[in-house]
Amino acid sequence: MRRTLVLGVMIIAIATGASAEGGKLLQRIFGFGGGNGASAATAVPAGVETHTIRVGNLNRTYYVYAPPGVPANAPLVLGLHGGNQDVMRFATGVGLFPMADRYGFVLALPVGVKKSWNAHAIEPAGYAMTNNIDDIGFIRAMVGEISASGRVNPNRVYAMGVSEGGMMVYDAACNLPGMFDALGVVASVNASGRCASPSGVSLLHIHGTDDQHIPLNGGAGTETRKGVAWPSVLDGIRNFAAGASCSPNWSESRLTSDTICETTSCPGSDVVEYCLVQGGGHTWPGVQETDRQARQGASSTMTFSATDMIAQFFLAH
Repeated sequence: MRRTLVLGVMIIAIATGASAEGGKLLQRIFGFGGGNGASAATAVPAGVETHTIRVGNLNRTYYVYAPPGVPANAPLVLGLHGGNQDVMRFATGVGLFPMADRYGFVLALPVGVKKSWNAHAIEPAGYAMTNNIDDIGFIRAMVGEISASGRVNPNRVYAMGVSEGGMMVYDAACNLPGMFDALGVVASVNASGRCASPSGVSLLHIHGTDDQHIPLNGGAGTETRKGVAWPSVLDGIRNFAAGASCSPNWSESRLTSDTICETTSCPGSDVVEYCLVQGGGHTWPGVQETDRQARQGASSTMTFSATDMIAQFFLAH
C-alpha cells in the first residue's frame, strides 16, 4: 500500500473563500502554535462522538464525526490542532466537518495534552514536548481503536495538521511507518529530531513566505515563542525528500496568482511538494486572517482553500 504525506496544497487550483461563519469564528480563536494567546474551548457539535482511551498513565480524549450515510469502509482523516488551540474551534474554523460531509470521510480529532503535541522537536517547546507526553502512542492507539470498530477502511488512513499539529504529523509519519496513506500540513515545519529516513511517503507542504511564528528560513520571527528558534522549513522538506530517496530534481508550477509550488518524484510514485504563498503569514489559505493576525501583519490568501485541496489530495491517494 502506497503511503503518502500531504503537507498543504494540491497543484489543482480551486479558488474558494471561507464561509462567513468560519471567518467570524476564527476572528475569536487562532493562536496557531506561537504560544501567544490560547484559544478558549468551544462546544462539541451535534453528531460528534467523544471517546477516551488510556495511554500510559493518562486518559486521552479524541472525537469522531461520521457523516450521515457514510459507508462502513470510509477513509479516516485525523485533524491535529495547533499549539494552544482548541480542537473544536480549529475543526470548525477551517471547515473540517463540512469537508467530511463533502468528501465522505470519517473525521477523528485527537486532543493534545494542555493543547500541545510532543513532536520531538530539536528544540522542545510546549507542555507535551517538555514533559515527554507519548503522543505517538496516543495516535497509534486511537487509529487502532477506530479501525477495529469496523467503521473505516484501515488501508485509507490520512492525517492533517496545522503549526504544532503539523509538526506532530511529520513526527507521526516518520515513527508510525505503514499507518498513513496521506498527511496534510499547513504553516508548520519538520522539527522532529528523529525523522532521518522516511520511506514510502509523499509530502505537500504549504507555507507563507512572511510567517512570523515559524519563519520560512528558520530561526525566530516576531511572533515566535520566546526562547525558540525553528529549523528552516525548506531544509526540513528537502531533508525529508532526501531521506525518502526522492529525485534531486524539482519542477516549478504556479498554483494561483500568489502561490508557487515545487515538486519532486519519489520511489513508488510518491511525491514531495511544497507550495509557498507570497506574502502569506501564519494563516490557513481560504480562511480570512483574524483580527489578531491582522494586527500582527499576518495575511491569508483567499485564492484557494487548503481544506478542499488537502481533501482532494487524500482522495487521490
